[in-house]
Amino acid sequence: MRILKLFWLTAGLYLLLFTKRVYAISGFKYASNVPVAIDNEPLGDENTAPDPPRNVRCVASSHSAILYWEHPSSRNRIKVRGYSIEWGIGAPNAKADVQGTETSFSIIELRPNTTYTFSIFAFNDFGDSETVEITATTTQVEHREEDLIYLQAPKIISIKMLTSTSIEVHWDDPNVDYSFEFNAETVQRKKLYLIKYGIDKTRIYNEISSITPAATITNLKPGNVYGISVKVVVDKVSSLWSPIETIEIPSRGNAACHQKFLS
Repeated sequence: MRILKLFWLTAGLYLLLFTKRVYAISGFKYASNVPVAIDNEPLGDENTAPDPPRNVRCVASSHSAILYWEHPSSRNRIKVRGYSIEWGIGAPNAKADVQGTETSFSIIELRPNTTYTFSIFAFNDFGDSETVEITATTTQVEHREEDLIYLQAPKIISIKMLTSTSIEVHWDDPNVDYSFEFNAETVQRKKLYLIKYGIDKTRIYNEISSITPAATITNLKPGNVYGISVKVVVDKVSSLWSPIETIEIPSRGNAACHQKFLS
């Protein structure tokens, strides 16, 4: 009798464990095989050019402006890789590109009390959207030290391969011996170089800074041609970007240190 009770007790315990396991399995749900957007990047395809950005507007101060916009309503269907922004007095003559997740862009090299034209369009690998164009006028300010500064664009003189994924860039600064109408030492102390680089013709750039006329750029992808440009900034006054110079990063199997000199 004692053995029989032990048998039924053991059988009941196994039945209870089996019931819980079946319940757990029936409650399990497999994830669907549908891609999920990462970092807010839309999933749309690139079989057609994107629609233009919406609600484009500008907030301007004396020496700067911020351009704001909203993504196209079709962004989840049609991929937006980036936005191209142009600006200038009368007609756009300067240009920058930003990632497709951005909805604002700051511009600092502007003149006070001046009307600027700003334009923006979205792009992907298929093509460009229609361009949206607006105008805005910077505010007037009293005379400042910075208004006396005129900065010329630097000139890239050499690009040297360091490793298969890094390069060293050197440039000439024509403003080094420039005679300012006020303390030149103050200008040198505030001077900063901005270097933008990216895979050529993608129109997507990364940006680094340097306080000397040279910089090392790392984490480059072998087998691509990179475009590089430099400008100098003193406080809120900026030169134009230098002409874009290119260098081909050899594939890993063909990596060899070499230097490109530019006349």
